[in-house]
Amino acid sequence: MVQIFIKTSEDTGINEWAIIELQGDLECENGKDINGKFMADLFFNKDGTPILILGHHVMYGKVCNLEKPMVLIKKHKKVNGIDDGMQLDDMKEKSKTEYLVKSVIKKKILFNKRPKPIVF
Repeated sequence: MVQIFIKTSEDTGINEWAIIELQGDLECENGKDINGKFMADLFFNKDGTPILILGHHVMYGKVCNLEKPMVLIKKHKKVNGIDDGMQLDDMKEKSKTEYLVKSVIKKKILFNKRPKPIVF
């Protein structure tokens, strides 16, 4: 199972993301890394059905709500009043760790059927 995170809206103060879930593996030719590469086109038809075009294949999916929403957080260390002459113990007391909410994930787009070849 492959899970890919996508941004869906910016209307509220917190970004809302969705997960694209594919059954099976997603591999690149020659074993290259797929991070940061263009992989597919995602469209929605008039009925709201998601359509994923991946290479020469098309997949039809459905949008589902997650049973429990997930939150994407970022760890942020905040250090106040650092002095060059401070001891290590003093720095531990002055530092503070915060977790910032970057987005909320409430939906997933599920593609659980086999891809169909695009034939002209």
